[in-house]
Amino acid sequence: MSSAAETNALLTAESGLASKPELNGKLGTVVEYDEPKLRVGVDFGGKFGKLSLKHTSLSLPDGGLQ
Repeated sequence: MSSAAETNALLTAESGLASKPELNGKLGTVVEYDEPKLRVGVDFGGKFGKLSLKHTSLSLPDGGLQ
């Protein structure tokens, strides 16, 4: 996975997270991006930590990049 240090954005997990439905609508911080697999490493903190999610399962929250 490549570093996403230049992409210090918050992402919102969309309603399509079947394996972790409790994360739907939650904010996380991008920490990695795997371009060949189109997956994003998102740190949700707490008991969930970092998860690798499909890029289509994520969106920028209102306000976009911070």
